[in-house]
Amino acid sequence: MTPGTIINKRYEVLQIVGRGGMGTVVRARRVSDGETVAVKYCHLKDAASIRRFKREIRLMRELKHAHVVPILKLSTQHDPPYFVMPFAEFSCGRRCEEFAADENSAIDAFLELCEGVQAIHAAGMVHRDIKPDNALIVDGRVVVADLGLAKFVDRDTTILTQTQAVVGTELYLAPEQRFSGGSRDADGRTDIYQLGKTLYQFLTNLEPAIMDMSKVPPGLAFAIRKATRENPNERYQTIGQLIDAVKTYQKARDPNANPANAFESLLNRIKERLERGEYREDDVGQMLATLMLPVVRQTTTEFLDMFDRVPHEVLAILPETHPEQLDELLRVYVGAIEEQVTNHSFSYAEIVAKKMRVLFGAAGTTPEVKGLCIEATLIAAVRLNRFAAMDTLNSMLTAVVDEADAMAVREALERQRTEYRGVCEQIPALNLHAAIRSLREELLSQESS
Repeated sequence: MTPGTIINKRYEVLQIVGRGGMGTVVRARRVSDGETVAVKYCHLKDAASIRRFKREIRLMRELKHAHVVPILKLSTQHDPPYFVMPFAEFSCGRRCEEFAADENSAIDAFLELCEGVQAIHAAGMVHRDIKPDNALIVDGRVVVADLGLAKFVDRDTTILTQTQAVVGTELYLAPEQRFSGGSRDADGRTDIYQLGKTLYQFLTNLEPAIMDMSKVPPGLAFAIRKATRENPNERYQTIGQLIDAVKTYQKARDPNANPANAFESLLNRIKERLERGEYREDDVGQMLATLMLPVVRQTTTEFLDMFDRVPHEVLAILPETHPEQLDELLRVYVGAIEEQVTNHSFSYAEIVAKKMRVLFGAAGTTPEVKGLCIEATLIAAVRLNRFAAMDTLNSMLTAVVDEADAMAVREALERQRTEYRGVCEQIPALNLHAAIRSLREELLSQESS
């Protein structure tokens, strides 16, 4: 069929969008109302293929589930036989690059796919050809499509299941499908194997011929390995078990339930992307949100441990990408430093000073950030009596030349008057901005009086 062909006086072919072993899918316009739909018809003429195509229709009609593609209309008497489905702009196969960049989206799509396959199993069927291209996105949800190779587990007697044929897509075939008669004996665990391969592709945007598990988060790597075991008896035995495994991983990464694990996962992802020269603003935003969870910020030791592990490359971009979150974060950080700094070794002052120098240098037109960086460095340098950290503090103070920056820095020094009084004479008065110089003079005059 070519564009312009009218199928059964009802559907005008607009474009061929896919072609399989026996079926072709076209984008079509419904003549009655102009609605865009997908029409799949059998392009083979032999009796066996037509029987197989009608069997696909029969299987799909028995399934009514939000994550299984529905049949809107059908005609098995028309030549060629066809059925009508909602038109899907994309398959998950075309979204794998996007999924690989957003783990949450990948997992959400995968779980919806699992629900569709679970419904197929509940109806007593096995799909046998699960892959990203057979998971369509219709109205924002993932639906399982192409039941052309599906079979009833206990009562199928089609030519495909009677013969020794190997059916499925090469990259996703389970080991048992590769043996003579293996496709005939496939069961739900075969679909689970193919789901494991599909999850790998969602997460990596790589074909699953050889799976490199170093590219997958460890928790999900475990689930994929188990789903794709050589021996079906060693895999998850039901879709529900696979869903539970993935959801357990999600819960472990839930910042509210397990902030340390969630932070670790985000940090590893950010570092891996930095090594590839990549940066995703939403990853960093999630990391900052995790740091600011009440359960984290109220436990200052845990907060500092997490903050100290944020790479300098990430700190350097925060003033531009997340200025408001950074301001709030640094206020918590200064409080944590005040409370905990003396519980650290003396050299910890340099760790604080280096991080604050990175932020100070990147702060640009955010005076409050500059003030907070100086405040944190001042507390650490004085309380741990580290001259290297004091040198960093002094370099920041002498770099303040803008009026707004100077006012913010003065406010920060005012909050730490005792600490600043002890070191304020290290910089000659003329090397300081007038706003800071006046505070220095005030502190010295109070002491002399």
